[in-house]
Amino acid sequence: MLNFNTFSAAKLFKIPPIQGGMPLRKPAHDQIREHIRPPRAHVNGNARALAQDKGRDGLAMHRKGMLGQAQSLYEQALQLQPDHFDTDHCDALYFLGVVFIQSGKPGQAIPLLQKALANNPDHPDAQSDLGVALLETQRYEESMPCFEKAIALDSNHAEAYYGRGRACFCLKQYEMALHCYARATAIDPNYPEAHNNRGTTQHALKLYSEALQSFDRSIALAPKATMAYYNKGVTLLELKRHQAALECFDKAIAVKAPFGQAHSNRGISLLALRLPDLALASFDRAIALQPDLTEAHYGRGLALVDLKRIPDAFAS
Repeated sequence: MLNFNTFSAAKLFKIPPIQGGMPLRKPAHDQIREHIRPPRAHVNGNARALAQDKGRDGLAMHRKGMLGQAQSLYEQALQLQPDHFDTDHCDALYFLGVVFIQSGKPGQAIPLLQKALANNPDHPDAQSDLGVALLETQRYEESMPCFEKAIALDSNHAEAYYGRGRACFCLKQYEMALHCYARATAIDPNYPEAHNNRGTTQHALKLYSEALQSFDRSIALAPKATMAYYNKGVTLLELKRHQAALECFDKAIAVKAPFGQAHSNRGISLLALRLPDLALASFDRAIALQPDLTEAHYGRGLALVDLKRIPDAFAS
């Protein structure tokens, strides 16, 4: 068996907590609250009025989560009226950018949001969402001024603080990230993603007890969210509470079965509990899901050593 007096070696292959990503948190009907003006009558086939109709139809689809249909309608509005923008209202330019972010295409959102902001730089949601798009394309430093402008325009913009915290974390500015997440959760205490990311930042700062509290709060708010269970498990591993960690990884997998990192860290928990046969199965599952997951291959080798399958361990 492995000598678990030296099990700190597990730190060499344990997968760390995962920060939540940058989905636009508010539902479309809430986030894009007052940007479309009331309906306008057609005047001799006026392109502007028709564009407004397309924009309204796109908004209706957007609210229902029908992103493909919303995208098509916003694009039609922009063909009719390329700017499709009214003084204090970011219409199709802004909404199409939001659709691209929500569809996992942040690079296509950036020029649209930049154009919307060129017309109206005092739009906090557009500033924050441009920050999201830049962040999702790993342009972390460029995203920071966007979140800061959004906060300057709206000091209670919880999503902007969340985004700024994410950027700070990616830049390893953990103390500032923690401040941002604390501010986001103070503005909106019912913000599970911010509580989760606050926990991952506390973990990075080795504030493990505080991290567990943050993950528990995130789980209480969103019981079916995978990441907080997973992250809590990683923190429990640091505290050598292996059985409790195992239970967290099991819950994460129950919510999201194809989750290679959770299976791999589940294997670590099982190794620590002297169950190498079960650990081997977890590592095998992790590798099946993510063949390039180095930590799972290394853990598999340790499990095989424990099972005295030395030749197989070297092959692993």
